Amino acid sequence: MSVFDTTAATVKIWAGMASLPNPTDRLEMLWANNAGGTFYPTACRDLAKKIYAAFPGATSLKTDFSYKQIKDTGANATGDVDTVDDLADAVADSLSSHEVVFLPPAARNTGKDRS
Repeated sequence: MSVFDTTAATVKIWAGMASLPNPTDRLEMLWANNAGGTFYPTACRDLAKKIYAAFPGATSLKTDFSYKQIKDTGANATGDVDTVDDLADAVADSLSSHEVVFLPPAARNTGKDRS
């Protein structure tokens, strides 16, 4: 799976969505429309943990990506990760070319709804 596919599958699980998100979907809105509750920093920290778990071979990810990069219009307006695509780009930017990355079986998109 690509970095985007893995990231989108992780976001789907994180937000409790029935289907995969679109690249332009805003993380803040996905959370508000599906899971609810406090987005920043609580849900952002949880999303970062799930991203780290989805890319277990990426040792540089934890140092190069932080929940503090995720944008919240009210609490963290300076965050530069706003959409699913932004998140996938941030993850890809923090992966070195030699890091082995895979998606855990529970998060794989097999065509079956796992919600």
